[in-house]
Amino acid sequence: MALMKNIRRKQFGIFSALFAILLLIAFLAVTLMLVSIQLLIRSYKEFTYEKPVAVVIVKPAGNQKAKLTLVQSEGKDSTLVKKEFNISGDQWIIEGDILKWKPYLNFLGLHSRYRLTRIEGRYLRIRDEKSKKRSLYALNEESQGNIWALLYRVAYKLPLVNTVYGSAAYQFSDRENIFLVYVTDSGFLIRRKKE
Repeated sequence: MALMKNIRRKQFGIFSALFAILLLIAFLAVTLMLVSIQLLIRSYKEFTYEKPVAVVIVKPAGNQKAKLTLVQSEGKDSTLVKKEFNISGDQWIIEGDILKWKPYLNFLGLHSRYRLTRIEGRYLRIRDEKSKKRSLYALNEESQGNIWALLYRVAYKLPLVNTVYGSAAYQFSDRENIFLVYVTDSGFLIRRKKE
């Protein structure tokens, strides 16, 4: 009888040890799955990053002309600045410089640096672009350009920088619209504001 009790205790001990090991494996698997999901969500957020940088209000003025109002934040205190421009052309373009960090820095939360440089008009037909009046406006001080000119020349030598390049985005100016300008980790993009 004592021998049977001893065997049952050993069997129960083996089953409880197996149960504890299976429970530990299940806990580790769930923990690993949750960490993987968190990393996946973080990488998705970091690599689809978009930061709003300006609002452009377009009011057509007829005959390939439009009045643009640009609202953007400037300075360290992010003061909103409103500028108005008379644009000639079928479309308007916003241009700027982009400093793109190495991908692992994006994953860690460091995003592209940018500078809006100019806004201008654009004709669809090359003949119009060559012969008609052009409109081009600077969006920043010339003194900032010296730093960016240096970055264009030496960025490939810097260990944390992927590249420095110019980016432009354009939209039609023949209808009254409000556009949102964003900077991403790959350049500028424009979205029409939904009503």
